Amino acid sequence: MLALSSPTGAAVSSRIMDHQDLGNMVEFPTKNAKQLETTESIVLEPMGMWPVRRQYWCRPGPLQPLRVAGEAVQWSQTVKYLGMTLDRRCNWDSNLRASAGRARKVILGLAPLLRPASPLNHAHKVRLFQACIMSLLLYAVPAWAYLPCYRFSPLRAVYHLFLRCGPCQRIAPHFEQFARKYPRACFLKVDVDKCQETAANQGVSAMPTFIFYRNKTKIDRIQGANHEALESKIQQYYGSEEEEDGDSAVHGHMDLSTFIYKQQCECLNESDDHPFVNCLTSSGGFLESDCDEQLIVSITFNQSVKIHSLKIKSPQDKGPKTIKLFINQPRTLDFDMADSYQAIQELVLTPEDLEGTPVNLRYVKFQNVQNIQLFIKDNQSGSETTRIDHLAFIGSPISTTNMSDFKRVAGKKGEGH
Repeated sequence: MLALSSPTGAAVSSRIMDHQDLGNMVEFPTKNAKQLETTESIVLEPMGMWPVRRQYWCRPGPLQPLRVAGEAVQWSQTVKYLGMTLDRRCNWDSNLRASAGRARKVILGLAPLLRPASPLNHAHKVRLFQACIMSLLLYAVPAWAYLPCYRFSPLRAVYHLFLRCGPCQRIAPHFEQFARKYPRACFLKVDVDKCQETAANQGVSAMPTFIFYRNKTKIDRIQGANHEALESKIQQYYGSEEEEDGDSAVHGHMDLSTFIYKQQCECLNESDDHPFVNCLTSSGGFLESDCDEQLIVSITFNQSVKIHSLKIKSPQDKGPKTIKLFINQPRTLDFDMADSYQAIQELVLTPEDLEGTPVNLRYVKFQNVQNIQLFIKDNQSGSETTRIDHLAFIGSPISTTNMSDFKRVAGKKGEGH
C-alpha cells in the first residue's frame, strides 16, 4: 500500500493499486527499486474484508520522489482517509494516538459532568462516556482490532481517565473493615467495568451495590454508600456459630429465621410471660400456651420461600405432638377453623423429634410459601400447657419482592380494603 502526497497539494487516488496499475501509473526511480518488496496482507474495510491480494509494501527509510501519471510526488509519513490516520508502516499507531488525543479533549470538556460532585449518577456517567468518548476511541475498530493488546496503550490511558465511582471509594475502607470484623462471611469485590456481563445478570444499575448470598442463593441486596446500613444487613444475615452448624444439617438449605417478618406474625393462646417471639431464637426463652395445651402460630415471611423441614426443640413431656400445617392463608385461622379445615400436612411428633433435629415435610407442597400456620392440637403427655423452646424452618428463599420494604401509608393492621 502506498501513501502518496503531491508537492502542489493536488489530491492523489488512495485506492489500493495492483500490478497493472503500478505499471501504468507509477514510475519508480532506480534508487527506490531496491526498497520495494511484495508481500501478502489482508486489507479490511468498515463492512467486511477484502480477499487476500498481492500488494506492494514500503520498507521504512528515506525514499526519493517518484512520478505518478507524469507528476512528481513526495513520500508522506501519514495520510488521512475517512477519518483514519495511516502511516507508511500501516501499523495504526498514528491513528490510535490521534483518536486518544481527540478523546482527551472531550473528557476535559465533560469534566464537570464526570467528576464526583456531579449530580449525575454512575449509570448516567457510563452512558455519557460510552456515547461521547468510547465512540471516538473505537472509531474504525474493524480495521485495527486484530492488533496485539500492547499496541492499545494510548486508548487504555484515556480510558483510565474516566472517573471512578466516588461513593465506592468512600465505603471501601469500611468494607475492608467488615471483612476483618466478620470472618465467617466471605466478602468479594466485583469491578463492573471489567465484569459488565456479571453486573447485568445481577441487575446492578447503581454503584455501590451489595448483594447477599447464602448457600449459593441470593437473599438480599442494598444500594448506596451507607456503611451503617450495610453493617446492619451483615449482622442480620451473619447469625451465630450455632445457626451455621444448624444450616449444615440439611445440605443445600438454610435457616429461614432471617426471612421471618416478625411484625406480621402472631400466636393465639400464648402466655403473657412467655410470648411467641421467645421461640424464634435459641437465646434461652421459650413459648408457652396459656389456657390449655393448644396453640396457633402464624408465621409470615418477607418473601416467598421453599420449606424443606422444621426443627422443634421442647421438653419431652410438654412438647407438641400433633401439628396441622396450613400455608398462604389470607388471615390467621381461629381454633374452630383450624380443627375443621383440611391441612396441607399433618405431623405426629415423637419425643425424639423434639431434640432439635429436622423433621422433613412434603417438600413439593411447600414450594411457594408466603405464610405458614401451625395448629398445635395437643402435647406429648396431655399436660395443661405446651412449651416450645425453639422453632425454626429450614429451606431456601425465592428471589422476589421483599415485602418488608413496603411501608404502611393508610389504614390499620388487619383492616380490609
